[in-house]
Amino acid sequence: MQSVFPLTQGTGVALTTALYYTPSGRSIQKPLNQEQFELGETTAHPNKRSDFLSDKGRPLPGGGGIIPDILVDPPAYSRLRTVIEESGAFPTFATEFLAIE
Repeated sequence: MQSVFPLTQGTGVALTTALYYTPSGRSIQKPLNQEQFELGETTAHPNKRSDFLSDKGRPLPGGGGIIPDILVDPPAYSRLRTVIEESGAFPTFATEFLAIE
């Protein structure tokens, strides 16, 4: 969970202020690897145990992160949407529109 602290010029800093846990006490945050830590990410993985069970007794790995029961892929983009997304048309339009006001 992050709290956003406003700064000047419409900017802000997002600071991790709490972690989420499942009812069994398992953290949903994945542990940081060395590369992530070197890039400045700071969320620590709090679980010391690895023997978590769901309410129905299903084993849950304690390595952090949530593995969904069913994976759902996003729908594929059409060729038109791919071109529009890659061209940056939406952000360009929004930037120009906001500059008018």
